[in-house]
Amino acid sequence: PIERMSYDTAMLKYASDRPDTRFALEISDLTETLKNTGFKVFAEAIKNGGVVRGICAPCGEKFSRQQIDHLTEFVKKFGARGLAWMKMTEKGFESNIVKFFTPGEIENIGKTFNSKHGDIVFFAADKEKTVCDVLGALRVHLAELLGIIPKDKFNFLWVVDFPLFAYNSEEKKWDAVHHPFTAASEDILQ
Repeated sequence: PIERMSYDTAMLKYASDRPDTRFALEISDLTETLKNTGFKVFAEAIKNGGVVRGICAPCGEKFSRQQIDHLTEFVKKFGARGLAWMKMTEKGFESNIVKFFTPGEIENIGKTFNSKHGDIVFFAADKEKTVCDVLGALRVHLAELLGIIPKDKFNFLWVVDFPLFAYNSEEKKWDAVHHPFTAASEDILQ
């Protein structure tokens, strides 16, 4: 039997409808946790109907500030305006954005990602599609940089329950998300 995963789960945890599950680096949603945050970038994204999600990568000691800046340029190709991040040190999270969060928010971020010394949490905040595009690409790019993708392993996966259409707010029309010759789920037909 081939493992099955719902489209919604794939998009939430891996930001892709063809998730690579050979390595961890799962995405977590922080929208509810940070809905009242004082960090304006996140607060505005949530207020405008967007989401805040992040990835925790075990790369703190391996990545310099210059490498993080390269990651920021990388995600801009996928629609990000920037890349917020926090590095876990022995003293707790450090970054130029930490000062905008309450101690409770910082604690919740740490718990959400189970952050350890040397981890860096990377955040994206925008409309859900943009966040998925950004974090999906960043997740795979980080795994490649860290060398954690096993080359001799395959994880076959069947993604189910695709939506047929999604609204394209820029063009003001509905786009096909999946090809139209797919049978609808039995529970929809009943």
